[in-house]
Amino acid sequence: DNFEKNGIFAPAIETATASAGIGILPENSQEIIIYNDNIKKDSLIYLTPTNSNNGQLSVNKKEDCSDLPPSPYPLTPVCKSYFKIITNTPSTLPIKFNWLIVN
Repeated sequence: DNFEKNGIFAPAIETATASAGIGILPENSQEIIIYNDNIKKDSLIYLTPTNSNNGQLSVNKKEDCSDLPPSPYPLTPVCKSYFKIITNTPSTLPIKFNWLIVN
């Protein structure tokens, strides 16, 4: 579904403008995208796993759309701000985590 909507082949969560939330990295996945309009170039993103796992979670990429001109078609955004969370070892169980964005 995320690939069809945004061209990114990874599971995703839409969070609008929340500054904190809960996420789940699906089993056997190594990454998840969190779409959030609050992401800026200098945003700090904190992750806290809430169940035990063998891998570590980290933010691998931030995409900030604030420098792009507005879309000429208001109902079709050109860019969606997001951050990508990755793990070095996929888990056979879902990995639950909390996230917090500080701007």
